[in-house]
Amino acid sequence: MEKNNWRILIVDDEPIVHKVTKLVLKNFVFDGREIEFTSAYSAKEAKLILKNSRNIALVLLDVVMEEKDSGLKLVRYIREELQNKLIRIVIRTGHPGEAPEDKIILNYDINDYRDKTDVTSNKLFSTIVSSLRSYRDMNTIINHNKGLNQIINSSSFISGIHDNDKFIESFSRSLSKLLKNYSHNEVNNIELIVLKPENKRFRIFYQYQNDVENYDIDEYLEEDSQYFDVVQKTLINQSSLNEKNIYSLQFSSNSSNKYVLIIKFHENCDDWTRNIIEISLQNARVAFENLSLNKEIIETQREIILRLGEIIEHRSLETGFHVKRMAEYAYLIAKKYGLPDESCDTLRMAAPMHDLGKVAISDSILNKPDTLTDDEYEIMKTHTTIGYDLLRSSGRDLLKKAAIIAFEHHEKYDGTGYPNRKSGNDIHIFGRISAIADVFDALASDRVYRKAWDLNDILQYLKDQRGKQFDPEIVDIFFNNLSEILSIKEKYTD
Repeated sequence: MEKNNWRILIVDDEPIVHKVTKLVLKNFVFDGREIEFTSAYSAKEAKLILKNSRNIALVLLDVVMEEKDSGLKLVRYIREELQNKLIRIVIRTGHPGEAPEDKIILNYDINDYRDKTDVTSNKLFSTIVSSLRSYRDMNTIINHNKGLNQIINSSSFISGIHDNDKFIESFSRSLSKLLKNYSHNEVNNIELIVLKPENKRFRIFYQYQNDVENYDIDEYLEEDSQYFDVVQKTLINQSSLNEKNIYSLQFSSNSSNKYVLIIKFHENCDDWTRNIIEISLQNARVAFENLSLNKEIIETQREIILRLGEIIEHRSLETGFHVKRMAEYAYLIAKKYGLPDESCDTLRMAAPMHDLGKVAISDSILNKPDTLTDDEYEIMKTHTTIGYDLLRSSGRDLLKKAAIIAFEHHEKYDGTGYPNRKSGNDIHIFGRISAIADVFDALASDRVYRKAWDLNDILQYLKDQRGKQFDPEIVDIFFNNLSEILSIKEKYTD
C-alpha cells in the first residue's frame, strides 16, 4: 500500500457490487494518486473500520443491509459520533423506494445519491472524481487552518523565550510538527535541519527526518552533503531556495550567534503549503531578531545600572566591585532559592542600586573614618528611604524592584532593622536576599572606618545571625553553596 493512495470504503452486503466497483476503477488515478479499496459487508463491520481508520476519503454506502436503514444509521454514526465532517459519503441503493432521494438528501449529511445501476457507467467515474476533489480541497483548507493556528501559537510561545539556543530549539520542534501536518504521511521525503556555524564548520544543532527528532547532535555537516553549498550561500544572502526543493533561512543576532535552518520539501508540496511554512519562518526570524535586540537593550540597561552603582560606591571610597559581587551573590542565592529565571535576572540587575540613596548623604558622614554619632547614623539610615523615593515612581518593573531593594536591604528578619522594622516574610524576598549578599561582601571588604574581616569570622557572624538579622532559609542556602559564593568573590577580586 502506498501511503498517499486515496482510500475508499465500499459498504454493501452484495459481494458483486464490491467486485464490479473495483474492476471499473482499477486503473483510476486522481491528482497523481491511485485508489486503495477497503470492503465492509455490513454496517457493523464498517463501524469497526471507520473507528480505527481516520484517513478514508470516500464511503460508497448501501442503504439496505442488516436492516432497512443500516446505511442511514451509519451516516449518523460517521457525522455525529465520530464527528467526521471531512469524509465524503455517497449513497448507492438498489431500493430507491426504501430510501427516496429527496428525503435522504434533505435529512442526512451525504454528498451524493446514486442508483446501483450507475456502477458500470461514466457516472461512477464523475462521482469519484468530484468526491475526491472535494475531500482534497477541504483537507487542504483544514491543514492550512491548523498551520495558521500553529504559527500563531508557536509565535506566542517562542516570544517568551529569552535564550537563543532555546528559541531555535523550540521553534524547530514547532516547525517539525507543522511539516508533519503537511506531509500527508510522506515522512521519508521531509527533512528539517538546523546548523550552527563553528570555526568554518557547521554543527548539526537540530534535525528532523523520517518522523524522528535529534537535538544538539555532536556531528558536523560533511562537505559532500547536499546542504553544504546551500549553507554557505545562505550565510551570504540570508536565505536560499534551489531547484531541489531545498529552502534555507539564516537566523543571526547582534552577539554574532548564527543558525541556518534548512527545509527539504517533499515533491508534492503545493504553493499554499510553501507559503504557510515561509510565513512561519519569517515570523520566527523577526521574533529572533527582536529577541536579540531586546537582549542588547537589557544588557545596556544592566551596564548603566552597574556603572551607576559603582559611581555611588566610589563616592563613598568603597570598591566598585562591591555592587558586582553583591549582584552575583544575590543572583546565585535566588536561583538556589527557586525563584523564576526572570525574577533572578531582575534581582541581579536591580541589586547594584541598593545604595542609590547615598547620593544625598554628605561626604563628611559618608567618608567619616571614625564611628558615626547617633545623629549621623540617623542621617546615614535615610539612604534607604531616599533611594526608595528616587526609584519608586518609575513605571519600569526593574526600577520598582530596585526601589524595594533600596528600601528593605537593611531590614532584619527579627524586626530590629530599618527603616520600618519589618520582619520575617513581610520583608520582600529581594530585600532578604540582598541583605545577606550586601553584608557578606561589606564585611569581606576594606572600609574607611575598618579593615576587612577574616573569612572565618564573617562566616561565624552569618551563622550567629541566622533567624536574627537574616532569613534562616537564605542563610542555609548561602552555606550550602559556599564554594560558588567564594568563586564569585575570587572572580571579582578588587
